[in-house]
Amino acid sequence: MATRRSTRLQNIPTQQPASDKPDTHLVQAVGKGARPKSASKPSASKRAAASEPAKDKNDQPIRKKAKGNGKTSTVPSLDVSTVSANDKISILPPEILHMILGSISDQKDMSALGRTSKMFYSVMMPRLYGRVVVASMFHAHIAKLIRTLEPLLSIAQKKQLKKEGKYKGQQEKYPTGLNEKAIPACAGYAKQFVVGYCNPGRKHDYICYRYVEEALKVLKNLEVLDIVILNKSIAKGIASLPNLKALRLYVDCACDDLLPLASIKQLRHLEIKVSGVFNEPRNVFRTILQNSTTTLESLAIVGDSYGCQIFDDWAEKSKGKIAPDFVALKSLSLTGLEITEQLLKDFDQAFDFTQLRKLQCSTLIDPGCLLFPFLTGRFSSFHGTTDAPLGLRTLNLNMDESTWYHDQMQIQALFEAKCNFIASFDTLTTLELPGYVYSADHVPANPGFSDLLLRAILKHKNLRVLKLLHYGYSDRNHYPHLDANMIAALVDGLPQLREFEFVPMEERMPEISRELCRASNLEKLSCAPYSDEIKLISTIVGGFLSHLPSQVIASAQNGNFNWEDHYKLSRITSRRNWEIASNFRKVKRGSEKPEKIQVDGLGWEHGVKYRYVPDLVRIHVGYDPDFPFLKQAENCLS
Repeated sequence: MATRRSTRLQNIPTQQPASDKPDTHLVQAVGKGARPKSASKPSASKRAAASEPAKDKNDQPIRKKAKGNGKTSTVPSLDVSTVSANDKISILPPEILHMILGSISDQKDMSALGRTSKMFYSVMMPRLYGRVVVASMFHAHIAKLIRTLEPLLSIAQKKQLKKEGKYKGQQEKYPTGLNEKAIPACAGYAKQFVVGYCNPGRKHDYICYRYVEEALKVLKNLEVLDIVILNKSIAKGIASLPNLKALRLYVDCACDDLLPLASIKQLRHLEIKVSGVFNEPRNVFRTILQNSTTTLESLAIVGDSYGCQIFDDWAEKSKGKIAPDFVALKSLSLTGLEITEQLLKDFDQAFDFTQLRKLQCSTLIDPGCLLFPFLTGRFSSFHGTTDAPLGLRTLNLNMDESTWYHDQMQIQALFEAKCNFIASFDTLTTLELPGYVYSADHVPANPGFSDLLLRAILKHKNLRVLKLLHYGYSDRNHYPHLDANMIAALVDGLPQLREFEFVPMEERMPEISRELCRASNLEKLSCAPYSDEIKLISTIVGGFLSHLPSQVIASAQNGNFNWEDHYKLSRITSRRNWEIASNFRKVKRGSEKPEKIQVDGLGWEHGVKYRYVPDLVRIHVGYDPDFPFLKQAENCLS
């Protein structure tokens, strides 16, 4: 029987001066996939050239005289193990290396890079499993939920879940000789867990809930949890997390299922969303708030009657304590609450509104116009110090009031109260006014922008983001369309403006674009709704280019014009997102090929291009792909 090829190669005499044992470094460098060439018999001259060098009695190579310079030198042996592509990256400082690897966001890319070497595996696996996201809107989504969670579970958990229901995505075979109760190492990497809507059908909801229940038993290092589904077992799993710092809950279950949550303490971020009419007499969430008064940094309450119930008799039960109770609170969001005088007393004891960094008020039921005069009084009478200045920087006010709870006189009174509140201080850097719309039948198609609101906005000289958001098209909704004079007032009064969203007068768009070009710091612009997006881009860019200095235009005629050297505007949004630049250095996934912007009557070649940038898919995914709660918590916890 003939010997194997590998055996014949091992019997060839080595040409290295070391021992007769095969060089392990060479074996590692060749790898399994490399097939060495057939070894031919060397000639006499080659054997002489490759003969073993002479050694002294200490088994060291004898130094030879180098020709030409008379100096001695040693011929070093080549370490094949150092000849690796990874060395070019591993020599970088750890900080720079982590910055490079941190820019990789695609899970497939992280997984592929982590399998290249042990070093990249140790770096990329915590990133790959750091955020776990699951949802099951339909029956076909169950398999993806299972494939996402099963690598985190022990073999015993997988077998138990398979007994309870067989589905696609479950592991078919299990290795033998392992501890079935051992938890995989990747479960310890998970710091963020998002559980979206899980309603694949009445008969299949159970298996989705069971996988989430088992996952919460092993993800003991979780810091941020955003979960929509809830039952008693899941509530126990949430309460058992020792490192939980941020929690977002959607509550639509029975009251008894919430009882385990009462043991949660020391939260830093909390968001509670209540579905429909909900009555919970034990008030578990008030207990959570009381357990986190010294640590809570952001609080969001979305609900109606139960949202107010959380603060029932808060001032009475905190009697004798020094206000405010939430000493670390920096962000507060209130949605759907019914404002009463008693609730304002509770708020006064719980929160210090003047020390908030962010405040959001949306769709509040306030027919008595109580909240905003209360806030105006607090802000106008506040005398800040160097150590404790007025803290509010971001304000989001819903300007639209529900006609179900307010008549026209109450709506007008609330609008004026909001304007007075905005004008009572001057520290904002971000102002968002969604729903600034007139819904009355007698209002004209373009009711114009309120002078009272304009004066309030212009008080904030450091404003960087101004968004006058709209809700979409409706026959009864009339949006204030801004003309060139209004844009000029905002541009002149807000020199730091970087992001601007408004509803323009389409017939005055050339004049508006010429006013916008004076906003030297403008980076993002949103004009919605607009009928023709390409025409919008051409009009805006044409207005900017027509106001360039004559020497720049003269240089541009020779092909030396670069948009980025003169303007910071890089994105225009209408119904879709568009990027503009002279040179797109980075190709984004899903982006279209750049096209040159056609500007009528310009008279010289500009070379400015635009391209469409796709937005995130938001339909039938079961969660918000932007992850706003996770990003807010991540920024504070990092």
